[in-house]
Amino acid sequence: MKVKKSVFDLQPGDVFGEDVFEPVRLRVLLVPKGWKIGDWEECEELKVKLQEFNVQEVIVDVTEDKAPVPPIGEIRKKALSLFPIISEETRKRALDVVKRVTEAGELDLKEVDELVDDMVNEVIAKGEVMLSLYAISRYDDYTFVHSVNVSILTALFALEFSFSRDELKAVTKGAILHDLGKLRVPKEILNKPGPLAPEEFEGIKKHPIYGVDIAISAGEKSDSVISVISQHHEWFSGRGYPRGLGGERISLLARIVSVVDVFDALTTDRVYKPRMLSYEAISKMLHEGAIHFDPKVLSRFISRFGIYPVGSLVRLSDGKIGVVLKSNPLSPIRPIIKVLYDEYSREVEDPYEIDLSSSELFIEDVLADLSKSFTP
Repeated sequence: MKVKKSVFDLQPGDVFGEDVFEPVRLRVLLVPKGWKIGDWEECEELKVKLQEFNVQEVIVDVTEDKAPVPPIGEIRKKALSLFPIISEETRKRALDVVKRVTEAGELDLKEVDELVDDMVNEVIAKGEVMLSLYAISRYDDYTFVHSVNVSILTALFALEFSFSRDELKAVTKGAILHDLGKLRVPKEILNKPGPLAPEEFEGIKKHPIYGVDIAISAGEKSDSVISVISQHHEWFSGRGYPRGLGGERISLLARIVSVVDVFDALTTDRVYKPRMLSYEAISKMLHEGAIHFDPKVLSRFISRFGIYPVGSLVRLSDGKIGVVLKSNPLSPIRPIIKVLYDEYSREVEDPYEIDLSSSELFIEDVLADLSKSFTP
């Protein structure tokens, strides 16, 4: 429910129900609809700002206490049925292949090529495979699960580029092998629960070089695949490793995998830090983007998957609960939602879509991702 409120009566937690514009001359937007006031300091600063522009009253959303959220596992189960997914057979094969490489140190490039071919074929055939479902059953070894996550998400993201099938296979193969060099890094360093000592980090920084050596020794001949392995930790600013390459000196395929690599790392539980929700990871990457990533590649990643990636379970401003069905490239914060539960947390018999870009509703809270640590 929307009510009119004096600027003097604003309090922390109030949510603006309508855009607030400078009222007389330029119609400059002062406060956007959906803005939630933080602490008292922010509230007082906002009051002063609005009074300076002679704004006396604003519209705020007053919501009744919302119904408790249904069990997340129940929401996930309902949401999962809405999306095409990478087949269980392909995902299991990918995990088995990478696990053998990780545990036995044996790289069978023919087996990897066959796997990559199947992954690319499946992604091309399904096209809109849900971003979130690249993460599957839990495994204790982060390194090989991460490699599979990154390869599947890379294949999905690479569809955004005008790549040939061979280029799609090269970037996907590079992604699945990108951390190959960690086989030569002691596990006690890889899994250390605290900050690395300088000499330990120097050891970590050599893993792209080790990876190239292992791949070439196994018979890898593709410069494109090698570039991903060797350059996925190079930063667009030139501050990365191992060679300090910058800008377009880094191959496009490596720049693509770099974005995906960081996204998956941020949204996965590690021994030294808990995971972020997808939208939190995207926000962090946007903040650091100018240093770390090719801005054009990062922009395409966000345009493709949105600030709230497909599969995010969300609560809307009217209390309804749903799942992000599709991103809006022109309005990343206002995706298309499939409503699963009404404002009373009752299951909707016939789920329906709301395009937030043409609605007064907005995402009030992100409840969970479908992607990570999902167990039925």
